[in-house]
Amino acid sequence: MPTYLERYLAGEREQVWAELSARGPAIRAEPLFAEAQAVARETMTRARANVALLVQRLTSLGYRFVSDALGPRPTPYALPSGESLAALRELEHQYGPLPLSIETWYEVVGAVDLMGVYPRLSTFEGMGAEGYVDMLMGGERIRIRSDFPFYAFSPAPAPHPDPDAGIAADPLVMWPCIDALVDELELPPDQAGSGPRVQYSLGFAPDALHKANVSGGDGPHIAFGDASMDAPLQGDDWEGVPFVSYLRTAFTWGGFPGLREAVDPPRDLLATLCEGLQPL
Repeated sequence: MPTYLERYLAGEREQVWAELSARGPAIRAEPLFAEAQAVARETMTRARANVALLVQRLTSLGYRFVSDALGPRPTPYALPSGESLAALRELEHQYGPLPLSIETWYEVVGAVDLMGVYPRLSTFEGMGAEGYVDMLMGGERIRIRSDFPFYAFSPAPAPHPDPDAGIAADPLVMWPCIDALVDELELPPDQAGSGPRVQYSLGFAPDALHKANVSGGDGPHIAFGDASMDAPLQGDDWEGVPFVSYLRTAFTWGGFPGLREAVDPPRDLLATLCEGLQPL
């Protein structure tokens, strides 16, 4: 009988993840755990290759990365390190396990932040001129010079009405697993009447609007304490979508899954970005 990994490699990718996810926390017991880990590591090894390829292609296009969340200057990708793995273990020890999908992402892929600016692909509001950031201070709008600001250009307005002008590209973001991103939510008392309970979750990214520097809502996060193979995300944009399904959608759209809502997405750019990406 073929193993889960053999079935995954043979093309039964979604079915294998669905079956292992249906086993719940039982996947943490041997001998199933070894099989679940093998599938998770193969999946995230492919995700790592996809991220590296997307960053390379976006850089070649002249895409302007804007986020300094992964480094002192805009850094789109950070590999796992001894420090990041230690932080992951500490948070799981303190708050409970993350689903194996998320856990393995941080062990194999690391952190990624594709927020940025490129015509027809992604926007980031807030800048009126090269090197200047418009800000409100004391009720007045001021302009501050910055050698490399967090803010960046938005593409010039199209000469004709653009049906996709309001589309947020929702670039792929998976910030590091650090304590500063842990959210605490008070739950109602359980049926035994033991009083309020607390759920901790990892808010690993902004929502699609905040990624475009526009006020938005609740970004995607995942609850601690779930030892399953995979688990649904929480948050405005991806509520109820399993993490691996989110990644599949993100890579299908070249790292910009918000473009799936566009009437006329930039198919030429997306074809360039998606060529050769490995299926999860």
